[in-house]
Amino acid sequence: DQEKGEVTSSSLSSFSEEFVAQFNRYRLFKGRGIRRNFVFRQFMPRPDGGAYVIAEDYDVRVVTTQNSRGATTTNYYYYYNDIVVLSIDKDGEVDWYAHIPKRQTSMNDGGYYLGYTFLMNEEGLHFVYNDHRKNAKRWGKKPLRTITNAKNGNLVMVSVSHDAQMTYTLLNRNKKQKFRVSPRSSRLADDGRDGAVLLSLRGSRIRFGNLYFDK
Repeated sequence: DQEKGEVTSSSLSSFSEEFVAQFNRYRLFKGRGIRRNFVFRQFMPRPDGGAYVIAEDYDVRVVTTQNSRGATTTNYYYYYNDIVVLSIDKDGEVDWYAHIPKRQTSMNDGGYYLGYTFLMNEEGLHFVYNDHRKNAKRWGKKPLRTITNAKNGNLVMVSVSHDAQMTYTLLNRNKKQKFRVSPRSSRLADDGRDGAVLLSLRGSRIRFGNLYFDK
């Protein structure tokens, strides 16, 4: 009950074998299905009483090394990978689920340029993030390249329609300006329904961009 904030019923739905196999298909090193590193990012109620639930594969690894003199060095590695979208109807049943393959990693920067910005309109859900340039031709077809430096990557958008159809769109190649967009530091208008203001950085220079959909 969204008004009372109470759980009125619960159910368990398993992913299909075909859906689980996608996580191996687009992974450079084959694993065993869906990793356990997913964290919930958004729960978006819908006017029809249903909701969209969004989760992202997220991990932080801390590596400490010691040299011959006893001095230690600690590095922090950040990983922001696949996105999973669940569509839940008003009765709490899963309508469909979608897997957005994504590979992002960085070191000692808090993962500032990783992750995504989420938007939504009548056509579906839209995920904006930094991606490796070579993934423009590989996405949905081959194992993805991992982006490690947003300055040398593309700004892309993956759109998921209300019936789970996905499209990959290149927004900015960023070959000349070399600005890095920080998706998680960008700000949404009306929870992403009215677009977003994107924050991008290049050294000490700051630039804002307005991302919106034509009506």
